[in-house]
Amino acid sequence: MNKAKITIYIFFSVFLIYMLFILVRSLRSPDHIHSRDDVPQQTNPLQAKKAVDELQSRLKNEPENIALWLKLGHIYLEQQSFEKAVTLFRKAVVVAPENAEALVDLGIALNAVKKTEEAFHTFKLATEKFPDYAEGWLRLGLIYRFQKNDNAKALEYLENYLTLEPANDIATKVRNEINKIKAER
Repeated sequence: MNKAKITIYIFFSVFLIYMLFILVRSLRSPDHIHSRDDVPQQTNPLQAKKAVDELQSRLKNEPENIALWLKLGHIYLEQQSFEKAVTLFRKAVVVAPENAEALVDLGIALNAVKKTEEAFHTFKLATEKFPDYAEGWLRLGLIYRFQKNDNAKALEYLENYLTLEPANDIATKVRNEINKIKAER
């Protein structure tokens, strides 16, 4: 075989391996339920409006579909339309009162509109109703740490989070925050 053919085969093989790698990574599930919320998505406003319109239309036909409520709420959070997110997540909690994500997302939206006490009580309710839902503990710990300035409670709740989610992208950040709290004692 000549050098040109070998070079082409090598290039094609590397390209194929790279594409397979990309495909496998894209199939991986998120590390936690809100991991995609941690990095703001760069969405085209026109695409976002279209997605909102489509979801609102579908909700008229499927008002009990909690996945649609959550998806639309996440779009509102991403767009920083926090008042709309609050309204939507309130309705989602009514539609699916046993959905931990809806309740915690309501707390996130409430906190974003500076309704800290209501957010706090929502996170407390979420951790009482859904003690195995890690995100509730995380959010409650963050409120205690940064808004209530109660490091003892923050430490307790952040450690609860780590018990449930010891190995995800957020866990490292939580461990760092726990170390900061302990260093401040």
